[in-house]
Amino acid sequence: MPAINATIVVDQTNLTLTPTTTNLGVTVEPINLGVFTTSPTPVGGNIGQLQYNLNGVAFAGVPGSEFINGNLTLGANANVKLTGGTNGYFLQTDGSGNLVWNGGTSTPGAPGSPGGAASQVQYNDGTTSFAGAVGFTYDSVTANVAMGANLSVFDTVSSNTAVFNSLTVAGTTTIQQAKEKVTPSTATAVSIDYDVLDQAILLQTVDMISGMSLNFRGNATTTLNNVMSTDESMTLTWISKNGPGNAYPLNAVSIDGVAQTLKWVQPTGAPSIGTYNGNDMYTFNIIKTATNTYTIFANRISYL
Repeated sequence: MPAINATIVVDQTNLTLTPTTTNLGVTVEPINLGVFTTSPTPVGGNIGQLQYNLNGVAFAGVPGSEFINGNLTLGANANVKLTGGTNGYFLQTDGSGNLVWNGGTSTPGAPGSPGGAASQVQYNDGTTSFAGAVGFTYDSVTANVAMGANLSVFDTVSSNTAVFNSLTVAGTTTIQQAKEKVTPSTATAVSIDYDVLDQAILLQTVDMISGMSLNFRGNATTTLNNVMSTDESMTLTWISKNGPGNAYPLNAVSIDGVAQTLKWVQPTGAPSIGTYNGNDMYTFNIIKTATNTYTIFANRISYL
């Protein structure tokens, strides 16, 4: 026999009794009677779980959800999805229970838009927005930071090692002392490559066996022409070493493989012989006057 679902409703009935001397009205109130042949659909899941329609005839509990003592838990983040917003935005409350998507500013719903022009370093302008620092830029391609204004340091700056590939100071620089990198060399070849990106002083630690030539360059992969700009100068030092039986001088100087003419300090002029059993310190002031064009002032001092 199939299941029977029926609802029996007792219709309203008005019954009036009229005695000979008194009118008495009796009204029967509506009676709704539901008769079920099966029990109501049971809840699903565990105690406290939110319910959902499983298949049209039964309930089930939402996994990870829980509502107990006024606290609602929705489970793992991967199981909670809210539509709207933009990739990278987050939900922000106004403290009164209202939520909005926010792109990274303190203003509800406002996007995190950068201020100023492209590459300008950002700073708090005192409101709720970012601003771009004019003249203070970062180049993401070269990783260079440029500052068109003054940099003030109000306390000691300390680090174990501070390395700058290039440091440009537009104004006057005052320092207490400076250290220059010295590179010892045991090279005995006729020509020596002087890499200006690797040292300021090149020190020969073995006796020379012949007159040598110096080739100034940036390093093995960089030319000096790319290191220096026009109207810039570099001062470099080479210290040669001679034994008691030899006195070899500097033969020639080149830059990026191109021979150069030196302007020697007078009245000694270019050395024709080195210092026996001593050291000769050669100092070169290289001034770039145009692309691949240089003026070099040279000096030699002998030490015994």
